[in-house]
Amino acid sequence: MIRKAQKRRLGYWGNVMASNLVNLDAIIRREDWQAAPDSEGGSQLSRGLTFKASDFEQTGLAFLILRKPEFQRETASWEPEKVVDLVKSFLEDELIPAVIIWKNNQTGNLFVIDGAHRLGALIAWVHNDYGDRALSLDFFNNVIPPEQKKAADKTRELIKNSVGLYAEIKASGNLPNTVKEGRYARVLLERSIDVQQITGGGFEKAQASFFKINQQAAVITATELQLIKSRDKAYGIATRALIRAGVGHKYWKRFLPEIQSTIEALAG
Repeated sequence: MIRKAQKRRLGYWGNVMASNLVNLDAIIRREDWQAAPDSEGGSQLSRGLTFKASDFEQTGLAFLILRKPEFQRETASWEPEKVVDLVKSFLEDELIPAVIIWKNNQTGNLFVIDGAHRLGALIAWVHNDYGDRALSLDFFNNVIPPEQKKAADKTRELIKNSVGLYAEIKASGNLPNTVKEGRYARVLLERSIDVQQITGGGFEKAQASFFKINQQAAVITATELQLIKSRDKAYGIATRALIRAGVGHKYWKRFLPEIQSTIEALAG
């Protein structure tokens, strides 16, 4: 059950961020890439690495090892139509820019430096979760604001009418080439997302690349940039807790359990 304070705060933040945006923040897990110091001498990824849709299924390797840097802002800037366009572009074999990743050689996890929304949209399609199903419910402690649910429902309906559900397309491989679902099923066997890797250096180089890419693209606002840079400070942690009313990713997880509970209660 959503508490009144949570409703007010989540409703306020929903209005700030716009009510028609799809919240994909739960789709790729977060991790502190400094938690296990990276070794520069570790193995790099093979050249020509790509991700197929099947790699994003529940047991797919990419789904299991993909991460977002813990400090990264919410993946919640796309409207339903843009999510659908990305999935359709994938199935129609249209151009999708390569995503940029960095591998922590000690943990083996792959951190998304650029392309969280692109990957998030595809993974959301594979899992049929646009901010309101299993991954999201677990991530947001079953607290899904009405506007987030509304955007998810709209996205799912557009997906059904435009390209179709992933599970249905995957199961339609024996349909004739003239049938859209059958044609898309064969695309799934071949189509993939290109991946570029940041090589050499540790997380400092990866972080510098993250800032450079996002600031050049004018994607991160001054306020968001300040939040990222102050992520280990009290006011940075408090702000993130208040923004999500104490749910979502636990930026305050390094505190003792009783302090975490107090932060979540006050933020809610």
